[in-house]
Amino acid sequence: MTPAAGSGIKYAIEDAVVAANLLAAPLLAGRLRVENLAEVQRRRECPTRVIQAIGAFGLSRMGHSLRSGRQQTVPRFVRTLFGVRVFSKGVARMLAFGLWRVHVQGEPVERSADQSAVA
Repeated sequence: MTPAAGSGIKYAIEDAVVAANLLAAPLLAGRLRVENLAEVQRRRECPTRVIQAIGAFGLSRMGHSLRSGRQQTVPRFVRTLFGVRVFSKGVARMLAFGLWRVHVQGEPVERSADQSAVA
């Protein structure tokens, strides 16, 4: 994960939220299964791979430009696209919030005396 736009920490937090949403009930019931963990991976793999591919592409292009020794300029089509308000806002939203937003689901769960002793 590239450090661009804080994507690494953002995706780590999203991974934790998805894991908490999917694993809290099975963990509290003492019935966590490998399938539960696989579901977390299934839900997080696509957005993570997409943002990694975008970051790798950007770094690759930047590396090529720097090695060429020429003056660095932003390509005309990129300047044109970012001049379109809807496109620039869409890119900003994707960088800030990812491909789709992740939210904590459910209510906080109180631990019983038995569960507190285990922790």
